[in-house]
Amino acid sequence: MALTCGTAMSQVNNPFLQDFESFRKQAKSNYEKFRDEANRRYADLLRGKWHPYEPEEPLIKPKDNDLPPVVIDEQEARKPIESRPIAIEGEPIRLPFVEPQPEPLAPIMPLVPIKEDENRPEEPPVVVPPVKDDEKKEEEQKALPQVAFSYFGTPMKVSFSPSQRFRMTGCTSDDVANGWERMINKEYDQTLYDCLQLRKRHQMSDWAYLLLLDSVAHACTSGNEATLMLSYLYQQSGYKIRMGTAQGQLFMLFASDHTLYERTFFNMGGTKYHLYGKQQQLSEMQICDAEFPKERQLSLWITQPLLLDVDPTAPRLLKSRRYSDMAVEATVNKNLIDFYEQYPPSMIGDSFMTRWAMLAHTPFATKHNQQLLDQLRDKTSGQGEKEAVERLLNWVQTAFVYEYDDKVWGADRAFFPDETLFYPYCDCEDRSILLSRLITDLLGLKCTLIYYPGHLAMAVHFNESVEGDYVVYQGERYVVCDPTFINARIGRTMSGMDNTAAKLILVE
Repeated sequence: MALTCGTAMSQVNNPFLQDFESFRKQAKSNYEKFRDEANRRYADLLRGKWHPYEPEEPLIKPKDNDLPPVVIDEQEARKPIESRPIAIEGEPIRLPFVEPQPEPLAPIMPLVPIKEDENRPEEPPVVVPPVKDDEKKEEEQKALPQVAFSYFGTPMKVSFSPSQRFRMTGCTSDDVANGWERMINKEYDQTLYDCLQLRKRHQMSDWAYLLLLDSVAHACTSGNEATLMLSYLYQQSGYKIRMGTAQGQLFMLFASDHTLYERTFFNMGGTKYHLYGKQQQLSEMQICDAEFPKERQLSLWITQPLLLDVDPTAPRLLKSRRYSDMAVEATVNKNLIDFYEQYPPSMIGDSFMTRWAMLAHTPFATKHNQQLLDQLRDKTSGQGEKEAVERLLNWVQTAFVYEYDDKVWGADRAFFPDETLFYPYCDCEDRSILLSRLITDLLGLKCTLIYYPGHLAMAVHFNESVEGDYVVYQGERYVVCDPTFINARIGRTMSGMDNTAAKLILVE
């Protein structure tokens, strides 16, 4: 509701509102002073706190001896199923609590307001009492120069003016510190603000945001200057980074609690710092190991679907052999597939099984996959839990072509759910990840993964009585569903599995 002149005047004359405005302005000033002082101290450390470090050997991606799929004939599949408990070996693989994303050391204030349709979601309007000192000059209201770029097929732009460009004459500690001091200004705050709004609007994970900042930096500059700009924007967003130099080149290193495969890293104080960008053979690197206040490590969790423009792939007909009406057309967003192609494989701690839980935990792209989910929901509607899962199980068992990763990729390659719908071949881990995601999204049932040496299956917690092989976790019964035991029904463990060596992998 619009304010009347009398209402506006009463707000201006209201002592409480005036006190609040004074407090707000003082808090903003304190935030800005705190961040500015932290950046000045950090720039001073950049001038001298560099030490030689030798890289650690990259961790090789673990390779399991994949077992071939087994096909059960229909007559055998129809035999009565007994309920047999599976004794899980050791403690279940539990996943850590996923913390909220890092935030800047202090709130980033835009130089000028941005338009409602640019780089931020709609928010309810907030009435701010007019204060003369806050009035913007006419030239500040003008739109700032912007740099446009493409991010996985999605047009984006951020504020960046020619005056923000700078050149590094070399790659010494003074060159890096001088460049850092050059970026401590309001114009770069506006660029950073726009980047943070893009992170929020497009629901970017930490890794997706890192790739965004890389795109921004290389749209604005190049070479060592782009690396320094990337380092500045990522650190100012709240992330823990270090910079290093080798052979006249500046590198950015990012810290992560995850263990990344096949990527050069340096161990500093027990923290692994991974080399960002193209991997290179380096015998030694001079690294500035100075800390920045409240810095946090990068997470590789994807808790929200990344929102990108849609470039639909050609429809792919996927049919169940047992249920003739379970035939759906699947298309995926090629832009999202391109993003997943650049996602670094990793595990949590020293358990390689956690990578599958991370993939199964990743949600489908919200809008685009809705068509597929609607089709499958229609095919399973009106069915009980068991019947609905039976149909989804056979669809995943028989609609996809099995092939070994080594033959297709030359190495192990686990898929996000969308990737299984896109690529022509998949294996047991891809099928189990996809099926658990579908059952969770369509039926709201809890799932878990079951690992046998050389094989991955999954299990479902039903709200009704269902016979079959099962595991028990926290008093709840999860019945085996194996999408690689072709034509097998719910409750059947694939032939040749060693139940005494089975491990439970939680995906909640």
